[in-house]
Amino acid sequence: MPFRRFALLHIYVCFETEEMAVHVAMNPPMAPTVEQDFVSELNRANAIIDQLIRTSLDVIPLIEQLRQRTDEFEIECIRHDLEEIFKAAMSRGNITAEIVLNFANMLAFNSVRDIQIRVAKPGDSIVIYFLCENVKSLCKLGQMITSGFMHSVFAPAIEFLARRPTTVDVYVRANEFYFTLLCLSSPADKG
Repeated sequence: MPFRRFALLHIYVCFETEEMAVHVAMNPPMAPTVEQDFVSELNRANAIIDQLIRTSLDVIPLIEQLRQRTDEFEIECIRHDLEEIFKAAMSRGNITAEIVLNFANMLAFNSVRDIQIRVAKPGDSIVIYFLCENVKSLCKLGQMITSGFMHSVFAPAIEFLARRPTTVDVYVRANEFYFTLLCLSSPADKG
């Protein structure tokens, strides 16, 4: 019987929008219940905000105004208005009061920069999948991580839920970042 070689073929499909996995790792590691509590709170908060963006008569006009604005001051004013609406909605939705402020700040910032949280999942680290609409939004997401903004959102929430201090690292894997960048910067017909 002759020896046959088989080649593995990897096919990557790029879309006009791409998800970027952001990892949140703790040292010492948190109990799985703490990770699950954090993931549940973030996913619930995100669901509340997604619903508002689709249905709220207060939010829809603000989102529409963003598409017409290029002035950073005007964008910041809209972000502030969204943050206030998001805080009130999350409070009504019984999101833990101690983390509402930070989550509202991040979700409002995401909204004005064409970034969405798709889902958060526990695992070896907590993985939060962000949907980036374009290269500019992917770069903004990278800046949010490297500036420490994401750390300032996630670390207090995790420490509050764990009821103890821990070191929190927020990062993306370089190969995943560059692949997402490649997909977003490729012409749609060449994927």
